Amino acid sequence: MKTKTHTTFCEFLGHSPEAKIMEYLFRIKDKMFTFNDIVTAIDVNRQRAYEVLRFLLGKNFIKEVETIKNIHFYKLNLKCTEVKSLKAFFEKVLK
Repeated sequence: MKTKTHTTFCEFLGHSPEAKIMEYLFRIKDKMFTFNDIVTAIDVNRQRAYEVLRFLLGKNFIKEVETIKNIHFYKLNLKCTEVKSLKAFFEKVLK
């Protein structure tokens, strides 16, 4: 079931697919996720979600941690300085 994202995080950054996906990733914290997890969890177009994930991979915001058959599993790259900053911002906004 898709959930609509109406939090302070998205209110501040806008209700773009990028903001919704980043919020989702910060909410699941250090858990692994798949492309399909994102598409089913939030209200975002499949094609746009794919483009955003490719962008995040290219910027090293997320990393591929495992592949089982054709399913790729990813994690937020908490060693990335930009991700650390965004995560700190996300946690402050939610207080």
